[in-house]
Amino acid sequence: MKFEFDGFTFQMDKGCVNDALLIVVSGSHAYGWNTPQSDLDVRRVFFPDIQQALSVFYGCRTKEHKHKYERGLVETTDYPIQAFLRLLAKGNGNALDNLFEATGPPDPKLHVDTVKVKQLQKIVLSHLHLGFLMHCTGYDIHLKKDLENERRLIQYGEVKLLLNRYKILLEGLILANYGEVVYNLKKQHEYIKTNWCIELLDTYQAGQPFLGLRANQEVFREVEQLHGRLAATIQTIKWPAQHQSTIDLALDKWLIEHYVPQSKQK
Repeated sequence: MKFEFDGFTFQMDKGCVNDALLIVVSGSHAYGWNTPQSDLDVRRVFFPDIQQALSVFYGCRTKEHKHKYERGLVETTDYPIQAFLRLLAKGNGNALDNLFEATGPPDPKLHVDTVKVKQLQKIVLSHLHLGFLMHCTGYDIHLKKDLENERRLIQYGEVKLLLNRYKILLEGLILANYGEVVYNLKKQHEYIKTNWCIELLDTYQAGQPFLGLRANQEVFREVEQLHGRLAATIQTIKWPAQHQSTIDLALDKWLIEHYVPQSKQK
């Protein structure tokens, strides 16, 4: 099956589409800081067949594939539904983004079983726990360390790492204050205004250096303030701890209902 997105044209086996819960565009194109040089990141969540699901010898795992096309590199990550649900239950931010990318906005979906996806979204938002917010602060600490690591700075660039810090911190604050998952940076700015985020984004996409030393200092100060704000929110918010959450049971029930033929459940 042929897919087209933002100038990329690529193929995916029909069987990979038929067994998919969702196939979405993620990464820079979903987050809103893609440039003409950006690769395309695709996430696929699928229902393994019975042998894959039950066998200890032939079970499937999360896999990554890279394919070079005329427009550029397409990197696809395939998640068996069981692995994807485990990530969701822990509050993994990437899995959370992928689940809500399937319905937008903005709309980066390629193929989605909308009914099942919306059921999963409802379960997640009804069983939020502190692990979702802890993921945001934990990932932000990781990004801060990357900004102090010369090798990582060369690999990703200071501005992109800072954009990632804005994105993850704003996502956590929006989730805590509004109970919504917002993964796109400009969309996040409709909820929480910042002084430097959009200007940083615009200069990055234009391929320009970001202003100067003083501005960079103010950007670092602002992301630190956002981190402190999210950390303070975690201390006061009345969500259950991860080990007290009932999300595991709800996701397991959903999986059984949609995975096992109804006639076998009776």
